[in-house]
Amino acid sequence: MINGQKKIAAIAGIALIGVVVVSALIKKGYHNYFRHKAGRVREIFQNNKAYDILYLGSSRMHNAINPQIIDSVTGFKSYNAGVEGGNMFEFKMTFDGYLVNHPPPSVMILSIDAKSFDIKKDIFFPPQYFECLDNPVVYNGMSLQKDYNTFLIRYLPFSRIIYYDDFTKIKAVSGLLGANEMKQLNSFEYNGFLSNGNACIDTSIELKQPSVSFSFQKDAVNWLQQIITKCKREKIELLITFSPEYRYVSQQAVENFPFFSKLLDSMGTVNGLPVYRDDSLELCRYPCNFANPTHLNTRGAAVYSAVIAQRISNLVQSKAIRSFWHI
Repeated sequence: MINGQKKIAAIAGIALIGVVVVSALIKKGYHNYFRHKAGRVREIFQNNKAYDILYLGSSRMHNAINPQIIDSVTGFKSYNAGVEGGNMFEFKMTFDGYLVNHPPPSVMILSIDAKSFDIKKDIFFPPQYFECLDNPVVYNGMSLQKDYNTFLIRYLPFSRIIYYDDFTKIKAVSGLLGANEMKQLNSFEYNGFLSNGNACIDTSIELKQPSVSFSFQKDAVNWLQQIITKCKREKIELLITFSPEYRYVSQQAVENFPFFSKLLDSMGTVNGLPVYRDDSLELCRYPCNFANPTHLNTRGAAVYSAVIAQRISNLVQSKAIRSFWHI
């Protein structure tokens, strides 16, 4: 009986060691491959560097504003905190989590589109937050996600392997073999910005997108209002933009887009905030500014960043905003 128990204990111990070793390898491969994602969340949720300007939004922000261009024009320091697949829940978590360690920025630009109010889906890529659960905002936010035991993920790191999907595991193995997302995307990064290649939209094909309708849930509207309220309390100048898109292709597919447009305008009016319709900019007429109808490519990001730089410069002059770096 005793020998049987020892064998079971030995097998369990070996299995546990195996899980720990495999988990460590997967973690190493993950960090090797997802270099940009890992660095981005570490900067936002764990570091404490002061930035004058923060950019917040989905991938349509992440690929659209290059802080290097804006900083060179304004003399400020800025960071792009856009997140792929992000909605209003993730925007608020990013903003609140950023403020845990960082001083409030002087200016924040929040990029919104119709999908921002669609909160039926969970966080788009949860594994990127596993390393940042020491940030209480991230911990609480991840605790609300179904199918994730935040306590285990934080305090028993080897358990994270359970929560990696097949895509993440495959990429982690690729990372162990020397691949990384920057090489595969042929991209460069700067202060959170991720370039989106140089390919242009192929206008010879049909660009019409499938018709969709988004539910603008009350929670999403409330989270936007909470972001606005916190900006006022922290004396952050907030600018709301509707993201650039090629010739209105995407919004034409959203059946209830007029409702979204009115909602955004009314929230701007009620809160005394400017709402910029950047889907109407001249740059949105040209296919070689876009990688696809809703995302700017590297060239388009440079053009758009110059527009944003001028907008910020005008704001700085009118409000006499000073940079952290010049105090």
